[in-house]
Amino acid sequence: MKFGLLILFAFVMLSGAGLLYPGENNSSPAGNWGGRLSEVNLRVGFDIADGGTGWQAVMNDPDQGLMGLPASSITIAGPKIHIEIKSLSAVYDGEISGGGIKGKFSQKGLTFELDLVKLDSPWTLERPQEPKKPYPYIEEDVSVSNTRDNVILSGTLTEPENNGRYPAVCLIQGSGPLNRDEEAYGHRIFLVIADYLTRQGFAVLRCDKRGTGKSTGVYSAATSPDFASDACACVEYLKGRKDIISNKIGLIGHSEGGIIAPMAVNREKNVAFIVLLAGPGTGGRKTCLYQNRIILKSAGAPDGFIAKYLEMLDREIALITADSNDTAAKNAAIAEYDESSKNFNPGELDKYGINKDNMEKSIDIFCSPWWRYFLSYDPSDGLKTVKCPVLALNGDLDTQVYWKDNLLTISNTLASSGNTNFKTIVMPGLNHLFQKASTGLGYEYGIISETFNPDALRTIGDWIIKQVQ
Repeated sequence: MKFGLLILFAFVMLSGAGLLYPGENNSSPAGNWGGRLSEVNLRVGFDIADGGTGWQAVMNDPDQGLMGLPASSITIAGPKIHIEIKSLSAVYDGEISGGGIKGKFSQKGLTFELDLVKLDSPWTLERPQEPKKPYPYIEEDVSVSNTRDNVILSGTLTEPENNGRYPAVCLIQGSGPLNRDEEAYGHRIFLVIADYLTRQGFAVLRCDKRGTGKSTGVYSAATSPDFASDACACVEYLKGRKDIISNKIGLIGHSEGGIIAPMAVNREKNVAFIVLLAGPGTGGRKTCLYQNRIILKSAGAPDGFIAKYLEMLDREIALITADSNDTAAKNAAIAEYDESSKNFNPGELDKYGINKDNMEKSIDIFCSPWWRYFLSYDPSDGLKTVKCPVLALNGDLDTQVYWKDNLLTISNTLASSGNTNFKTIVMPGLNHLFQKASTGLGYEYGIISETFNPDALRTIGDWIIKQVQ
């Protein structure tokens, strides 16, 4: 579920400030503090406490699902407060004044005003769809062995309680080091999906990605084919259980999982069905450019600037993917930036954080194994040999995987290869996480209390029930 903008990726903050609550007129730094980045309506705050041996702080960004992120350091000298969060390359400098804190939040070379007030109570995340224990079904911790890659996947299997044999579903996460619940932005997406499908009579297996949570392996060295190998191991595990109907096992892949599922089907020939949730049908390079366009547009960049920037970005991607030598690829991409940046007005690139330092950091990321593969791979290649039933869903407010291009490509590829049992559906008003959204932009993911739209859940459940009857 990664955004592909070369500079403005991960935890984007644009500008703005504003008081959130009246709070208490209290000059002590201890307590729960919060403010709002007004233009994007994002809440950001800190919980500050005296730990006995010095001050401690955690950062909260509930609207992006970041809660309790430990500060690397906090220094308080008189009314001055300095907080560093190295994991986000962020710093907050403030001064206690009139019961509040007036300050500035800086991240990756960009600085914004952020004024804080004492909160009447700590922020919490509202997630009404998350099921509460005890569940009306069986939940079992399991271990899945991928002997091919010497990886042990730690997971959870849920199934109905009537001691029968069940059709089964294996859930495949999107990109990023995600746990078995595909936990992101304060949402436990796969927990909600697994709960729904188990109540519909399915056994559901979900595992921590390799190198994540309790699973072994090295996440940073893995690419989509490696995760497909893990998905195959999950299918083989399910086939070996007496409580699973071995010829009624399907895959549901979200985002990158929609690339991985067809790969797995082509290795495990008797998979009963696959569901692609916002799965790319077009190549990663095109997806990356689309994401960049959307984010820059939302940041207010003019069309002429966006077009010129995307041309530069496309040339850099081409240079990176053309040379397997990381050093040579990085040098070529940086040289391209140096030359292309001359075509922009002074300060034009800096306005959107596209400076030399940030560009070099981003090029490093694009040369990592996962990004290299993603930018080069064409998902339609994997779809050409898929003969099992396929359901592909997208929301029309998806700002990460453009629904028109991708659903059309998926449909055309399956039809031309002779697959006669597939269905593509666009769901109005849903974003990349299948939440009912206003804009579909990433900053909304944590703000929205809905984890996964009920209509989308019913659409998936009704379709797969038909496939296994």
